[in-house]
Amino acid sequence: MRKLILLILVMPTAALAQQVQPGLWAWSSKIMSVSGPRLPPSVVASIKNEPPTTDKQCLSAAEAKEGFANMLRKKSPDCAVSNNALVAGTADITAICKSGGRPMTMRLRGPLSSTAFSLTADSRSADMNMTMVFSAKRIGSCS
Repeated sequence: MRKLILLILVMPTAALAQQVQPGLWAWSSKIMSVSGPRLPPSVVASIKNEPPTTDKQCLSAAEAKEGFANMLRKKSPDCAVSNNALVAGTADITAICKSGGRPMTMRLRGPLSSTAFSLTADSRSADMNMTMVFSAKRIGSCS
């Protein structure tokens, strides 16, 4: 499921064309809620109780010139973006992704700058609804 959230972010959108500062970036994602008509309560509880996922990535000056889309391209391959905007530092992105051959609509919203972002991702499909928070910030130089 986390890969699906990242799929949206790899698309070359207005919000993701935001200039990025090169350096070492720390990433995290956390599932906030999940539900679905066919999900057993034990599965829902297990998903909700997953700890945040964290990662670090060094972004070169050349990669930074391409914006957030390039930063996240390495994480996931594709999604079709139907709406994107960056207004007053706030991103609003909608995309349709394939999950197991089934379409999933996702909307990401939140602050986005050259050194950090925190996007709330709401995903909806016939089988499941999920809300996640996906964040990253520049934490220093690459060593």
